[in-house]
Amino acid sequence: MREEFLQGQGLVHGGILAALLDSALGQAVESLGAKVVTAELSVSYLRPVREGVLLARGWVVHPGRHLLHAAGEAQTVEK
Repeated sequence: MREEFLQGQGLVHGGILAALLDSALGQAVESLGAKVVTAELSVSYLRPVREGVLLARGWVVHPGRHLLHAAGEAQTVEK
C-alpha cells in the first residue's frame, strides 16, 4: 500500500477505497457499452485496511435505460 494513501492512523483512507470501488463499478457498467458518470455512490466500510494489495470487483445489478445500478466489493488479497 502506498504511504500517500494512508490517513493519520496508518489505515487506508476511505476516500481511496471509495474511488477504487467507483472505478470498478464504472468499468462493470461500461462493459455493457454504456458511457456513464456516477450519479450516486454509497460505501459501507466493514473493517479497516492497513496494508496489502487491494482488489475491487464490480457487477451490474440493474441495467436500466437511463440509470444503471451496480454493486461491488473491495478486499485485500495475497501477493
